[in-house]
Amino acid sequence: MGNIIITGATSFIGKQIIERLIKTDNEIYGLVREGSSNFKNIEEYLKFNNFHIVYGDMSKTEDFDKLDTIDAIFLLAWKGTRGSARIDKISQRESYLSTVDFVKQLSKCNIKNIIGIGSQAEYGICDEEKRE
Repeated sequence: MGNIIITGATSFIGKQIIERLIKTDNEIYGLVREGSSNFKNIEEYLKFNNFHIVYGDMSKTEDFDKLDTIDAIFLLAWKGTRGSARIDKISQRESYLSTVDFVKQLSKCNIKNIIGIGSQAEYGICDEEKRE
């Protein structure tokens, strides 16, 4: 049995990951912003004993301090994924830095795998159209 943290757990990708992991022997910790309008996306998984909601943001790591080992962190949380926020350099930099800080703060927990997902993070701010 492993410990898996999913930041941005209420996102489309977060829900898909939870759906695939929920029936495993892993303990799954979904980091969710307080009052998230997307909470309904993952509500159905609360009935599983191995799914835990942690309310907060990327600065909230104390809830994970009890974990000796983290088998995987899925980094999905990102501010400014829609509209004009996608080209806001300050917002994008804040998201990047908060992600790096989150992982650094958890480094004492023996992290085995770090998985980052999201085209904004990979491509950065671009002037031209990108196609995957």
